[in-house]
Amino acid sequence: MNWDEAKLIIKNNYECKEDSFIYFLHEKGNFSTQQFWEYYDSVVCLVQCTKERNHKEAMRITNCYESILKFIICHFDPNDLYEISNFPNNYGEYLERLEYAIMVYRTENMKLLDDSTFALQRESKKV
Repeated sequence: MNWDEAKLIIKNNYECKEDSFIYFLHEKGNFSTQQFWEYYDSVVCLVQCTKERNHKEAMRITNCYESILKFIICHFDPNDLYEISNFPNNYGEYLERLEYAIMVYRTENMKLLDDSTFALQRESKKV
């Protein structure tokens, strides 16, 4: 993934465009693991590909994270009809990954993204 692709993924999530992670959560009520990793990778890519932090990108990333948290809260609210299908039992591990990616975006401390420190690992693709 390059910087332009990462920016577009962040923008598409911010605008809830079709096939984005936020779109799947909001419009489809579906937790798409593939779209999660795409969004996560885009945040990480913006950290790796640029030396300057952009206020607009930071706002979009933060807004998406807030939306994700809101959808999860609604999923668990017994008084809300909203429900997420394919919702992972280990959702906290997904949130941890996003939290750290956002933390790295703010602090530029890439050591925080060491994959070996996270319980959540990507499923290896079978060839």
